[in-house]
Amino acid sequence: MNGFEEQGSRPSGGRSGEPLEEQLANALARCEPPAEFTKNVLARVAELDARSAQPWYARLWSNIAGNRFPLRPLRWAPALAAIVLLAGGMVYQEHERTVQGLRAKQQLLEALRITNATLRETGARVAQVETSRDQP
Repeated sequence: MNGFEEQGSRPSGGRSGEPLEEQLANALARCEPPAEFTKNVLARVAELDARSAQPWYARLWSNIAGNRFPLRPLRWAPALAAIVLLAGGMVYQEHERTVQGLRAKQQLLEALRITNATLRETGARVAQVETSRDQP
């Protein structure tokens, strides 16, 4: 026999050795709620109705003051803040690199303009010296 057949042939490992069907019947048997159950449910419903009539900021403040503030969503806040700061830093660094490149381009164009003007002036002086040398 295998382990499954052996297990099915003897009583299950219940509390008093009763079969599985009896354990299920006992677990699913109807039982009366505690005497305070109805009163507690109605009190909670009344509390929720009163809270829903408050504006959102008053509910938030009562949750914070009553230490019922849901901290679970806030556990990701530091990680999200770090990601936002990192992405913002990268965007700013790229912007600065672009501005620096444009500034260098403007400086290069200005240097080329100055060089062009100086070369024209020098060429004009050379031409003037050559024409004055050629004339007796």
